Formats: sequence, structure tokens, C-alpha cells
Amino acid sequence: MQERRYVEFVDTLEEDEVFVFGSNLSGFHGAGSAGFAMRGESRNNWREDKTFCAILHGEEQDKRGRWAVFGVGRGYQVGRCGRSYAVATVEKPGAQGRVDLKCLFRQLRNLCDFARANQQLTFLVVKLGATRQEGGYSYFGIRRVRALWWKLHDVYGIPDNIILPGSQEVRNDNVSFSPIQRGDKNEF
Repeated sequence: MQERRYVEFVDTLEEDEVFVFGSNLSGFHGAGSAGFAMRGESRNNWREDKTFCAILHGEEQDKRGRWAVFGVGRGYQVGRCGRSYAVATVEKPGAQGRVDLKCLFRQLRNLCDFARANQQLTFLVVKLGATRQEGGYSYFGIRRVRALWWKLHDVYGIPDNIILPGSQEVRNDNVSFSPIQRGDKNEF
């Protein structure tokens, strides 16, 4: 496993790294970090991507993208050039319908379990739950997802091979972000 590195944007993967991104339940992967995992492009311009559209319309049998697989909305996946792990934060592509907060917590716990079982891999997590104002396509907001990471850290522990972005890191006593409110931590 590599030395811990905090990233806000992942554009390349080493052989032992897994890109952890926010997804929708259907695994559409058109834009944002999901689009980057699938197409190598985070902008919402998937309609112009001929390969993506061929996959979408069933004209392409191989549904693997760069690091993700079209139609896989949750969990571990192997793309053409690397690996990823999807965490569903919204219900449908392009919609702000969110998954239940308890469902999101279970997915993060499953990620921790998977990472513990695969210590040879390093899991690079993007800013999960970022709203449009925060540069994402989700609903929760970075602060609320950070509260989920706090709860995981307190109850289960977060494996060292999961690398959180600085805005959501909770394992470091010297975190330079304001502490969450106690109510945020206990709402799920």
C-alpha cells in the first residue's frame, strides 16, 4: 500500500488504487466523478460521447468504461484501464432524488469492510455527496457525508487503505475543518 495521500481530484490510478466515486442507483455514470470513472470526462456532455451513447442504446456489448461499468450503481467494478467502487448517493441520473441516509451509511460501511478484506488495494475517495454548489451532483453536502465518516470512524473504524479527501477526513486530530455538530453525527 502506498503512503497516504490526500486528494481532491483523482485523474490517474496506480495499479493498486481504486477510485471511489458517487453514483446513481442505475449506474448511468454520465457526469461528475461517475462520468470521469466511466468516460474520463466529468462534464455533463455525455450526449456527445459516441462510445457512451452506443453503450447506453445497447449497440455496444462491452459495458466497461475507463474505470467503471455502465449499469453498476454500487460496489466494486473493473473497467478497461482501472478499478473503481461506486457509492450511490442519488436515485436517478440527473435527478436530485437522494438515497436514504441510512442506505448511504451502510454503503460506506460496506466499503470499509471491502477495504479491510483487500488490504493490498488503496481506495481513493472523492468528495462524496457534494451538492451542485460544492461542485457535485448530489444532495447531501460534504458536511453531512463527513458526519457519516465520523460515525463510521467512531463505531467501526476506517481502514488506513481508505484515503479520504481533506474535506471529509476525520481520522486526523489536526483536521483544519470546523467540527461537526453533535446532532449531525447522530441523525442516522
